[in-house]
Amino acid sequence: GVTYSGMLLASQATGDERFKEYVSTRLKFIADAAPMFQRPPEGHSFYPFRNVNAPRSLDDSGSMAAAFIMASRDGISPDKLRPFINRWLDFISNAQFRLTDGTLARNRPFPNSLWLDDLYMSVPALAQMGALTGDTKYFDDAVKQILQFNKRMFVPEKGLYMHGWVQEMDPNPAF
Repeated sequence: GVTYSGMLLASQATGDERFKEYVSTRLKFIADAAPMFQRPPEGHSFYPFRNVNAPRSLDDSGSMAAAFIMASRDGISPDKLRPFINRWLDFISNAQFRLTDGTLARNRPFPNSLWLDDLYMSVPALAQMGALTGDTKYFDDAVKQILQFNKRMFVPEKGLYMHGWVQEMDPNPAF
């Protein structure tokens, strides 16, 4: 997803359509092939396109959602990409674990933990969905995530963010 987003931005910045074509070819392949892999083969827990068909984390959904939305907004197969966009944004908005205040969180490797990576795996997708649909709830959630991550993870004396934060740790190690 990060590569696809970067390639779309490279195409816009340089005017070189080869970057956009790179993304278009790959996303169309994913959209065409994913429906053939709805379930794992008998006796297997991993299967191609599991992240696309059955996301279980922000890692599975965030950066790909942002890239698919950017591609769709750039005219690359919007109708073909929309079911995947909807699935990922539904996961991010409604299924991803959150703390009681709504902050996106994980229960691995520690319960009730925040990982700075999850800002990238959520905020761009939420903001892109807001731009795609015009629905401000996506922008509101993106801003909420930034503010709440900042409150817990910014280390003022270092001027940096810590990588991880665990609700039950006091103090949290500021690596």
